[in-house]
Amino acid sequence: MSNDTEFENSQESHGADTETSETPTVEELQEKNRQLYARLKKAEEEAKSNKERATQQGEITQVDIPTAQVERLTLKVDGYNDDEVSKIMELGGLKALSNPLVKKAVEVMREERLAENAQVDTSGAMADFSRKYSEADLRKMSAEELEKILPKA
Repeated sequence: MSNDTEFENSQESHGADTETSETPTVEELQEKNRQLYARLKKAEEEAKSNKERATQQGEITQVDIPTAQVERLTLKVDGYNDDEVSKIMELGGLKALSNPLVKKAVEVMREERLAENAQVDTSGAMADFSRKYSEADLRKMSAEELEKILPKA
């Protein structure tokens, strides 16, 4: 008897039409179709709103940076210093670098700057010995030891 009541309860929860056959009725198919259509419409609306949000966020992140500033940053990334960037911008920006005369002028500026900043060690190779050995140490060494550590000229 308890099995009969469980069977009846399960039939009530699945609907009265399910006991007649396994194939769905026209009404069931129409209801299922309405549900699927409603889900489709909801998904389309969500996709549209997501696309609109993405477009709005894209517009927010896009910032109008002046072309000159972008060119300056590009030159800095390419390894030019502030003076070289200023000179290139005076001569027309990134487009000016296509001119071989401008490239040569920038190279000359760079060479001059490097020449000015270069520090020449006037003591030459002897600087290494003064760091490693004191004068007293050098006097105590034999001629053979001095020949080993002194650079060959």
